[in-house]
Amino acid sequence: MQLAISAGETLSEIADLGDQTLVGIEVPRAYDGGAVRFLASTDGTNFGRLMNSGAASEEVLLTGGAVVWLDSRRFPARYLRIKTEQPTGADLVFTLILKP
Repeated sequence: MQLAISAGETLSEIADLGDQTLVGIEVPRAYDGGAVRFLASTDGTNFGRLMNSGAASEEVLLTGGAVVWLDSRRFPARYLRIKTEQPTGADLVFTLILKP
């Protein structure tokens, strides 16, 4: 599943994972790197920061061109968005790696 962030923006479009689980992310080569946070929703409309039991935002450090495996237990929501720290310099397409 692909998830785009438009140039100059920090927030991706909405990913509807359905019954699948996020287990990894392929990062576009054009990504400048840095942390991304995830926003989650159960209804696809109302999004909030995805946080762990320690009340910290779920954050992943990404590097352009990398494939990063994720702990699927950290992403329980059906709908996700990616939020970058800085506006992107180009249109970016991340590939979400999902498992049934």
